[in-house]
Amino acid sequence: MNNVVLVGFMGSGKSTVGRVLAERTNRSFVDLDDDIAADAGRSVAEIFADEGEAGFRQREAQSLRRALDKQDIIVAAGGGAPLADENWRRMREGNCVVSLMAQPVELARRLNGSKGRPLLQPDVPSAIATLLPNRLSRYAAADLVIATDGRKPDEVAHDIESRLPRSGADIEVLGKFGLTATYARSRMHSNRWTSRRYRCRSHQGNRPKSWTRLPRSMPNSPESASIGKVA
Repeated sequence: MNNVVLVGFMGSGKSTVGRVLAERTNRSFVDLDDDIAADAGRSVAEIFADEGEAGFRQREAQSLRRALDKQDIIVAAGGGAPLADENWRRMREGNCVVSLMAQPVELARRLNGSKGRPLLQPDVPSAIATLLPNRLSRYAAADLVIATDGRKPDEVAHDIESRLPRSGADIEVLGKFGLTATYARSRMHSNRWTSRRYRCRSHQGNRPKSWTRLPRSMPNSPESASIGKVA
């Protein structure tokens, strides 16, 4: 394993958890939005106003390349960063991608009153309803899918740390066949997350030989839960 890339919707806790995880694992931390703003000399909102979303996405791809050229870092990617196929390929290439998930009602609670997020228009609930469904399939294809509802940042960081592969073997072997190291499928049903996670224990030829089911990783999530201040 090289770097750890955190993905997920706005308000899922990527920046907060990423900083805690970096401290726990003695790694450097890069927040892509902060890096983009520093490189441009302007805030994300100003970049959107001046260059539109297309201009921001170009800067985002450049920032991601710079970050992933480093070694053994924790990266908090923007909510839309994984959608571009080239970005996703770079994230998956020798790195461990971790998706942080939260219920829409919890995301709305965390994002209420948030400023400097151009995509939260015309209001937070509407933005979540419009953007989240189109992103869920990519988030769910990460190597690890972790629920953050009702959990403190340190608890989430500990959970991620305990699940990280000890070497890049799991990712590299399965990446050879175009598969994820951990196959995760998540869906919304009756207002709760469900997930099934499997890891390939061995392979033969061009097909995995066996899959071993791992414990569920996404508990039911109370709507009034809090993870603290998130970016």
